[in-house]
Parts: sequence; structure tokens; C-alpha cells
Amino acid sequence: MTVLRSEPYVIPASTLGPENPVPTLREPDPDARPFLDDKIPPEDQKNIGGQTTQRVLPYKMQDSYEYDMTMRSFDSLVLENEYLKAVFLPEMGGRLASLYHKPSDTELLEPVRQVRLANFALRNAWFACGVEWNTAHMGHHPLTCSPIFAARLCGGDGEPVLRMYAWERMKGFPYSIDFHLPPESRFLFAQVRLCNVHNHEIPMYWWTNIGVTEAPGRRVLVPADTAIHNLTNGEHGFALTDVPAFDGYDLTYTTNIPCAKEFFFRVPENRRRWIASLDEQGRGLVQTSTSMLKGRKLFAFGTGQGGERWQEFLLGSNKAYKEIQAGLTVTQLESIPMPAGAEWMWTEAFGLIDADPRRVHGDDWSCAGMCVETRLAELLPEDHLDDLNKSFSITTHQRPDEVIFHGDGWGALERRLHKTMKQIDPIPSEFVFEESTLGADQQQWLALIEQGALPDRDALSPPGSYMIDGQWRVLLEKSISHGHGNSWVSWLHLGIMWHEALDPRKAREAWQKSNEIEPNAWALQNLAVLAQRDGQWDKASELLQRAWEIGPALLSVAVDYVAALQHLNAYSRLAEFLDNLPKSIKHHERMLMAAGKLALETGNMEKAEWILDHDFVSIREGETVLTDLWFALQARKVSFEENLPCDDQLLERVRRECVPPKKIDFRMLA
Repeated sequence: MTVLRSEPYVIPASTLGPENPVPTLREPDPDARPFLDDKIPPEDQKNIGGQTTQRVLPYKMQDSYEYDMTMRSFDSLVLENEYLKAVFLPEMGGRLASLYHKPSDTELLEPVRQVRLANFALRNAWFACGVEWNTAHMGHHPLTCSPIFAARLCGGDGEPVLRMYAWERMKGFPYSIDFHLPPESRFLFAQVRLCNVHNHEIPMYWWTNIGVTEAPGRRVLVPADTAIHNLTNGEHGFALTDVPAFDGYDLTYTTNIPCAKEFFFRVPENRRRWIASLDEQGRGLVQTSTSMLKGRKLFAFGTGQGGERWQEFLLGSNKAYKEIQAGLTVTQLESIPMPAGAEWMWTEAFGLIDADPRRVHGDDWSCAGMCVETRLAELLPEDHLDDLNKSFSITTHQRPDEVIFHGDGWGALERRLHKTMKQIDPIPSEFVFEESTLGADQQQWLALIEQGALPDRDALSPPGSYMIDGQWRVLLEKSISHGHGNSWVSWLHLGIMWHEALDPRKAREAWQKSNEIEPNAWALQNLAVLAQRDGQWDKASELLQRAWEIGPALLSVAVDYVAALQHLNAYSRLAEFLDNLPKSIKHHERMLMAAGKLALETGNMEKAEWILDHDFVSIREGETVLTDLWFALQARKVSFEENLPCDDQLLERVRRECVPPKKIDFRMLA
């Protein structure tokens, strides 16, 4: 018998805090261009980097969370049968927090035991473990720390089905995941549905990230003999390697890996798609899917001090995990074009597998993989999963019986737009976005479609929520041209829309107009970003200084202004600015880091050392600012003690010989 119920999930958690009101502008080039080794086959190279540079808007950054955690009760939804108990957190992106195998008393995942927020996701805030569902754009999903909708349905035999769904705002599409756990099933099934509701192509992305326990003797198995991996020599690039032997060790035992590595396995077209993490007894989690989800990946933090520090920070002491992942593409560094009006669906399965440990951990890699694949075929034949995918699709195309958890009001706003414009609503009716979810964030955009203008507001107040879709841009331009909304805030939003449409000229003109109508820090800061990207650092610093003087006193403006002054080596101006900051900003980590660099540049090594003794929590994944500062400080000390020039040669020596304190070491490649 299968049951679906709600129950509290009480764990330590950080407080998320309010969203950052300042927009984070996308990169001017939508495509990244990493170095690719010639050995990577051309068919795998062709899409790498396509449509993957940083994007956040229309979402706002979630970067004001607290370091300290308190006990918090999350609303969880539990889907359970005789064999498995699956716990979901709809208010945190639908994360699968735990998958427990009841007969063997085994947790199949590294479960979510705490929500320690860290700077990993597109919007900054992210937490580790469980299963995370990532779509829209490369990186951890914009809604990974936000509520999404959940609904109850009936499966083919009357059993409860859990649907998680949302309206994705960056590219404007609905998606859903229907979770099936039929009676007596030994596998949890997730049928994913993506709908391009536009009359144009959109770049699509999906990766399922599965956190599993890392420990000596646990092996990752996958039906592949080669993989594409990230370089760790300081160059942003990728190369090809054989599997499992890599650089003198077996990469499938992740406690062998010295620093953060990602391996994108090249599963042959004629092989079944699966990946597993098995312990010394040959038992553990296996994930498989229908063929559309073609990619498989392994990520490990590595056993170096930086990797250990990240593990300790995210999970607590004496715990470690790795991620096995599945995606639409061979690598995570790509999007693929989704045709206009297309609907994509596939089914994933998660469950316990037990295979012969002698073969699983044997020296014959092919034999180890075939052992697992043969056992998987016994537990869940590939053709049976294909049949389930077809039968599940009947439920996927049904409206839910009951919405049991509510997300935000953006899907409802899209429906209201189509209704007001007397357009056919392209969003399938199975995505229930109730009018009651319309809230404060949607009000200014409701005013645009129903009253013909964005409401004006005080320039010292935040400009509200953002929109980037072309249809909203047309409405806003029409409003301004008719004179109904010719305000600073309308021009500000129009500039953002044009910038996200990759037209910086029109964006600049709109922000200049916004500032002419009423001087405001929001437009000035955006103009400063454009100046900085054009290499005009003097102009950027002037714009940011004016933005700071106009107010409000925003951390984002301070951070950008400090960066500009540092780039210009304007140390006296920087010192004056830092000294006169309000306490709420002066003591922020980013300002402390800037003060540490300034102290080092001006010879105040004692202050730099004092700053490095702080507990820093806002470090970005891959960022090395703290260890860079510490190494520079040590080089100054050695220079003084040994009467040597403080040059690059000495700094390299210090980096080889000195080990930074673990508390500041968040390096991924060391």
C-alpha cells in the first residue's frame, strides 16, 4: 500500500533572509569558451559552452542568509510504500531529502541533515545532499532554496502520486516532476516534464544531482570507459580520460581524488543509462532512466584540505558526500535547443541494488559494470521502465486532484497576462497556478497589464521584482510611449529587459533616461557595470560614487565601488570609504576582505592577520580570495625575515611550502 502524507522535518537550518533588491546583470556573451583538449570527440565538443554564461534575472540574489543555524521545522511530504520512504521538501525546491529502504534499514542517499546555506547556486544560496532537480540554466536551480507547488494525484491503480511543479521565469516555461511509488515497488520513479510554451526555440538544461555518502571502499559504477574531466592546472578547460584509471589512481573510489573533480562519463549510445554508488558489500543506490536523460556525472570535493573544509562546512564534522548526477547532455557545460511548442518527458528510477562485491570491486572494470547492469536488469528491466514511462505519462497529462503546497504567483500572473491580452493560454491546464497565489511581488506587473503602467515609486525604494520576457517588454514600451508610465522606474525596468535581450546600447539609453527623470542609484549602478565591462574603470568608480551618495546605502553598491577602487589602486580613496561605512556594511565579510587587502598593500600586516582570523561564510564555490590574501601575507613576512624581494618567485615558494589555516581554506583545486 502506498501513502502520501505531510509531516514536519525538523533539522538545523540557516535563516535565508530577504532577497537582494539589486539586479545581477547577465554576461554580454551568452556562450562560454573553455579550453577543450583535441582528444575530446568533435560530437561532444560542439555544444560545450553554448548558452551557459552567468544568468540570474529575473530572479534576485539570495545572499543575506545567516551563518548560525537554529532548529527549524520544514513542511515535508512523504511518499511511502512497503519498501521505500521518500521525504520531499517543497519549500526548498522540491528537494528529495531522504530515500530510506525499510527492509534493510538503509538510507540510500546522503540525506539532508542540515540546511547550511553556502554560495554555490545561481542565486548564491544552496545547501548540500539529497536529490536536487536543476533546470533552466547551468548551475544549481534558481528555485533550489524557494517554494514550488506540490499536488496530489491518483496513479493508474488508484495509488497516490506526488507532483512537484513550477513556472520557470528565466526562460519562461512550466515543468513538473511526478513521483510514483506503486505498491510493492522497490523503486521510486520520477517522471519529468518540460514544456516549451513559446513559438520560438529556447535553450534547455536539466541535471538531477544525487548526494550519496562518501567513504573508503565505496565505488561509483557507470557503463562508460571514458569521461570528460575538468583540468586542475589552473586553466579553465576540459580533457578526456580513460575510466577508471586516472592520473595514477582509480577515480571511481572518490577518497582517492586529491582535489575537486568532475567526470562526465561518455555512455555509449547503445548502452542503458544508469549510475550507482555501492559499498564494500556491493550494496547502495542505483539511478537509471529512459534514454532521453543521456548524461552521467561524478563530482567529488577531493581529499585536500580545501575539499575537507567544504565538506565540514556543509555537512558538519566527520561526514562526507559525493554527487552522482544525470542530465540531458553529455556534459553539464551545455544547453540544447528545445523546439517551439515541444514537450519533453522521461522517467528516472531510484532504488537499492545489491551485486556481487567481488566483481563490483574487482580489477576488471567492464566485468564490474556488467555485474551491476545484469542485476539492474533483474530488478528493473529496461523495457519495463519504458512501459512505465508510457503509463506514467497518462497521469502526467491529468490535472491534480488537490494542490497541497503552494509556490509563488508567477505562473498565475502569466495566465492573467494571456487572459487580459485575450490570447490563447499556452500553459497546459495540468499546471495549476491559482489566482490566490498572486502576491506583493506580482502587483506592479498586474498594474502594467490592467492599468497600463508600472506604479511610480520613491527612488530610494527598491524597484521591485523584475521581468525579462519579450512580451512584457513590449507592454512596458507601449506604456511609456503612451505617457502613462514615463517614470524612472519604468525606464529602469526597460533597460534591464533590453540588457537581458543582449542589447546593451538600448539598456544604457534606458538607464540614462531613468537617471535623467530622477537621479537614482539603481540606474547608476547598472551603468557602472556597463562601464566596467568596457574597461572604463574611472567612469565606473564615478558612477558608483554618485550611486552611493544618492542612496540608499546598499551593500551591492559598496562591493562594486570597492572593486573599482581596488582595480584603480586608489588606496587612499578606498581607505576613506571603508572608514566611513555604516557599521551594518563595514563589518560585512566582503568589506572585511577588502580591508584585509588594503591592510596588506599599506603594510599593516597585523590588521591583515586580524581580519583573516574571522569566520568567513560567503565564499563562492571556487573562490580563493582568503587563501590568496594569506599567502600574500606570508610572503611579506618571509620577505622581511629573510631580506628577500617580495616578488612572484617568493610567492610561489610560499604557496609550495606553507599550508593555510583550514578555517579559511575553501580552495577547490588544492
